[in-house]
Amino acid sequence: MRNGERKVNKEKEIEEVLKASWENGKPQKEGRIVDFYMKRNGIEYFFEIKTVKPNIDVFTASKRKLLEWIARLRRKAETILAFPYNPYHPQSYTRFTEQGLLEHGKELLVGKEYWDFLGGENTYEELLEIFDQVGKFYKEKILEKIKEVAKTKFKD
Repeated sequence: MRNGERKVNKEKEIEEVLKASWENGKPQKEGRIVDFYMKRNGIEYFFEIKTVKPNIDVFTASKRKLLEWIARLRRKAETILAFPYNPYHPQSYTRFTEQGLLEHGKELLVGKEYWDFLGGENTYEELLEIFDQVGKFYKEKILEKIKEVAKTKFKD
């Protein structure tokens, strides 16, 4: 996929992983832990949550990890790479380092897609409103604390 010799196809990739023999497999210590797990309507979801502008190697490692989770389970499950927000908003999330490794909307959820998937329609907008209210409420206290820390740290 990285070389453009093959197009991303999550379903086909899962089928191939599940067909692979596990008899000579070796235990792995890394990559076993998911960032977030949930089960909804009998479907298991395994999430890898990353910062929004990862390097090329992070996308590759995350794709490998999503497929390894399927291999460990030895059955289908939903594995998803998630970014909590879209730094390119209002444009779609596009990152040259991703280079067609993940199916957007299926195994890559960004910002609104991610939060609305977790909490239902309009969850993202509700979160933004809450963050705005909390930010306004604590703004003065935060600024006072910054000034206080600056005074003690930068006396000299």
